[in-house]
Amino acid sequence: MDRDNYTDRAASLFFRFKETMQRILPSGSGKIFSVLGGLHEFERRHGRPLTISEMARFSGLAVPNVSRLLKPFEEKGLVQKVKNGRKVSIILTEKGKNALAQSGQKFIANIADAICALSESERAAFLTSSEKILDYLERKEETKMQENIDA
Repeated sequence: MDRDNYTDRAASLFFRFKETMQRILPSGSGKIFSVLGGLHEFERRHGRPLTISEMARFSGLAVPNVSRLLKPFEEKGLVQKVKNGRKVSIILTEKGKNALAQSGQKFIANIADAICALSESERAAFLTSSEKILDYLERKEETKMQENIDA
């Protein structure tokens, strides 16, 4: 199989994962799961909360648009903005963590079922390969963003 065929299959899988996730989530919870899940995952991986300016860079939105996006979450007590000097971090509150857990229960259960349908070696290969691909893509994106900041 040539590189283009692998690339097409991989791209198709990423799109299918995204579309399937949106269908699996209960109606109306997709935005909550995406935003709160993104905040949670960033903090888990980096050991600190995401800032508004980082969220703007990652999403391609202007800072005022990110603030507007977060406003309903803040009003519902799901997130809290914490100012530290010139930076404003977005903190997931306990209520936000509970909302994330609740909105993602069906999704997580489906992922667990799918993963358990694989053999032990298939699970290991899938997880290892997926992590390598995502690590590569994330490092590439972080390098690109850092180059833009330094320019």
